[in-house]
Amino acid sequence: MIADGESDINIRCGFDWTTNFAAAPVSTKRILSSANSDYAAMYLINYDKGGYKTGRLEAEGAINFLRDSYLRKLSLLRDKEKQNFLQTPSIGTIA
Repeated sequence: MIADGESDINIRCGFDWTTNFAAAPVSTKRILSSANSDYAAMYLINYDKGGYKTGRLEAEGAINFLRDSYLRKLSLLRDKEKQNFLQTPSIGTIA
């Protein structure tokens, strides 16, 4: 599931964050790790919604929260202007 999340992020961003992860600043690594965690959690919850007390409605609320969080992080990673900053904050600027 983690490799699926990495692939999804890379494809949507048009940039290979997996290969460039080691060189990325700590703040960028946190965004990438958190986005990947959100991705994996959505699929795990969807796989087994039975663990929620109120059932499907509570699980869907959690999935919606994770999806929104994932998409916000993805928009940061996908933005070409922000990509320079996320890769090398010392030379990049955010407009």
